[in-house]
Amino acid sequence: KRLERADVRLLFGVTLCFTALFGLVACFAPGGMTQEMFQYGLYGRMVAVYHVNPFVVAPVNFPHDILQRGFGKGGMPGISPFAPAWIDFCLPVVLLARNSVASTLLGFRVFGLVAHLLNTVLLWCILAKLRPQARIAAALFYGWNPLVLLISVAGMHLEVVTLLLLL
Repeated sequence: KRLERADVRLLFGVTLCFTALFGLVACFAPGGMTQEMFQYGLYGRMVAVYHVNPFVVAPVNFPHDILQRGFGKGGMPGISPFAPAWIDFCLPVVLLARNSVASTLLGFRVFGLVAHLLNTVLLWCILAKLRPQARIAAALFYGWNPLVLLISVAGMHLEVVTLLLLL
């Protein structure tokens, strides 16, 4: 049976609201912090605060930085393995967080949440053109998937932003 436009809008609204709700739960859930979020923040701080190139200078030169505590003993990264575009994406989060570790980690989680929500919307829009009968299931499978929420919001891996750019 073909759904009416109003029903499709309602389903989209409900899907997006619950995706945002589940994302907020993942955003403020304890745990899930990976060392990658500390790396994103540290490389962003190297550019924004210390005005050095993270592809030439290693973070080991800044042992006093507040984000170095997230690596433990001997776990400090070398020069940046991330692309320059990713460092540019990290800069606004670092600049808004200032000198707070909690704000930096929360900023990356919110960034991941926004990317996750945009991915869900884009998936819905793309499938509306290609395969309308599958868009509800696909948006639900992606948006409400606990593993995707943990990876993209709680752990904030850069793959969620890569997927956003691909979509």
